[in-house]
Amino acid sequence: MRLDGASSQNLRFWGLGSGLDVDDIVSKLIQADRQPLERLQQQRQLLLWQQEEYRALNLKMRELSDAALAIRLQVNFASMTAHSSHGDVIGVSALPAAPSATYTLSVEQLADSLHLFSKSVTAGATLAEQFEGLDETVSFRIERLDEDGNVVAEHGFVFSAETDSLHDVVKRINALSEELDLEAFYDADLGRFFLSGRSTGSQTGYRLVDTEGNLLSEHLQLHYNDETGTLRQATGEDVIVRGRDAVFTLNGASGLRAAGNTVTINGVSFTFKQVTEQPVTVRVEHDIDRAVRTVKEFVERYNDLLTALQEKLTERREYKYPPLTESQKEELTDKEIDEWQKKARSGLLRSDPLLTRLVNELRSALTSPVEGRESFGMLFEIGITTGPWYEGGKLHVDEDKLRAALAKDPAGVAALFTHEGDDSNSSGVGMRFAEALNSAMEALRNRAGIPNTPVDNSPLGRQIKLLNDRIEATQERLKQREAAYYARFVALEQLIGQANVQSLWLAQQFGGWS
Repeated sequence: MRLDGASSQNLRFWGLGSGLDVDDIVSKLIQADRQPLERLQQQRQLLLWQQEEYRALNLKMRELSDAALAIRLQVNFASMTAHSSHGDVIGVSALPAAPSATYTLSVEQLADSLHLFSKSVTAGATLAEQFEGLDETVSFRIERLDEDGNVVAEHGFVFSAETDSLHDVVKRINALSEELDLEAFYDADLGRFFLSGRSTGSQTGYRLVDTEGNLLSEHLQLHYNDETGTLRQATGEDVIVRGRDAVFTLNGASGLRAAGNTVTINGVSFTFKQVTEQPVTVRVEHDIDRAVRTVKEFVERYNDLLTALQEKLTERREYKYPPLTESQKEELTDKEIDEWQKKARSGLLRSDPLLTRLVNELRSALTSPVEGRESFGMLFEIGITTGPWYEGGKLHVDEDKLRAALAKDPAGVAALFTHEGDDSNSSGVGMRFAEALNSAMEALRNRAGIPNTPVDNSPLGRQIKLLNDRIEATQERLKQREAAYYARFVALEQLIGQANVQSLWLAQQFGGWS
């Protein structure tokens, strides 16, 4: 006889008067009543598994959607690639609009910004300490000029030789660096003052003029090296200093100039890294490798999805293995439970009409001809074919044939995938497939709902909710029935107790007569 802890305050002892194992008897009585509940729970479990299967397939379709997007993009089929014979000297890249071509380049001079530097100056806390004979007040003007010599921006600077230092000069100039397109710095270890332009090329010029004290021209003696390496003075009303243009030769046309070291010509971007010792050859051609990778990745993911769908459609249903009840699980090991449940949930989507329709729509999107195309109208024409019937429609890629088609007519191959037609029949296979895939994912969401949503109004979601309500109502009835059984045994215990008392009294009476 066991202790019933149904109430935290009232502990009940069953069968003390009768000697009956009341808990065991009630458990057996209620077992028959539990069978409808267990059937409902098994039905719910099958629906939950089916919902999981649909959602897993929907997730697999989402994984395919990235590859489906790639075959809709023109850039993946019409992109160009550029190769440099000396990539460490001249780097190249090509825009999709660049034509196939070969270029020969030589770089005579790299573009550079303006670089001015002072003579070596002695250390000192102030300008007066650094430069002997400097006026008490010094000032200068910096003008930024365009390529025609017109003043674009100018600013005057005034300093006290007794209180300001070269560090103050640097700070004041750099406060206007964006406006002047110029930066200054002073290296105390080298004892030199530097001015550098922020932009390369000769389109921006500078005029630096002392207005009082000759700080720039006499005391700092700002200079620069011209294109020949000759040291030249950088200050004065008549002196304009500029950065350097890149100078290069392209296909025999010499003396070409550019403000920067990256120039774009005919859709090809050339980046000059070094002065060339010998001509560099650049070839621009269609990026066939990229197109092939795009197609093969799509085919691989499509085949993975098709395999998963076919497995579910043809999976055998194990009717002899219904979902386990809680009492059945208690009698099995974890391994036995896993093996049983695997069989119990197999074949839930066998010959499923929705999946069958979705598979047919996805196949049709890829295998139906694209109407109105002058060149390629079907995938098999570029080397993409379906396998034997037993493969269920898997695609195979003849890479040699695909490469040949891309080399012959890249625009035609691109149109086969990416053309936006007026209707489905005239749209490219990539466009059609993406539409079919989105439709398939929406259909699965409508059937099985979306995970982690507060309210699931999908057909499966409503069925599961209905079963949950029925299970809850059935459990409540079982509780009431169990309570009724125990109430009867309580009454029985009371009757037996009364009978025992009477028997004891009679025994005492008869004992007194003897």
